[in-house]
Amino acid sequence: ETPATHALFVDQDMVLPDGLPGALLSMDEEVISGVYFDKSEKHRPCGWSCIDPCVRLEDFDDTGPRQVAGFGMGAALIRTDVFRRMEKKYGNREWFRSERGGEDLHFCRRLREMGIWFFVDGRVQCGHVADEVIAVAHWRAAREPAPQKEAVA
Repeated sequence: ETPATHALFVDQDMVLPDGLPGALLSMDEEVISGVYFDKSEKHRPCGWSCIDPCVRLEDFDDTGPRQVAGFGMGAALIRTDVFRRMEKKYGNREWFRSERGGEDLHFCRRLREMGIWFFVDGRVQCGHVADEVIAVAHWRAAREPAPQKEAVA
């Protein structure tokens, strides 16, 4: 038993903005994350609008928290009572067991089964380290239409 009210999860390949814990705490949600983007060419937000079947987020709201079916755990703040309730419901502590889509989706599926939503705050923008730090500018650039090639006469 811990007196802590929240647990902050941070993946090793994340670049966090200053003030991330306070910004997420101020939202007063059970489970909330800053937004970060995948390392694919599309650089989509690392989350899902639906998790069974998996439907990836294509955009995000940079004006405040958005309810989603699931999100990556790279920069997530979770109330510790969520874990106690989860242990009571499932009888184990396999919160991040890797199966069908990975440990992040497994955790989000359990949240949804318990009626808990995941929120992503698009104002809290994190970097995702690859060959370079993937950020919102990469997502915006990936959404721009490819330039048209001029026809050669």
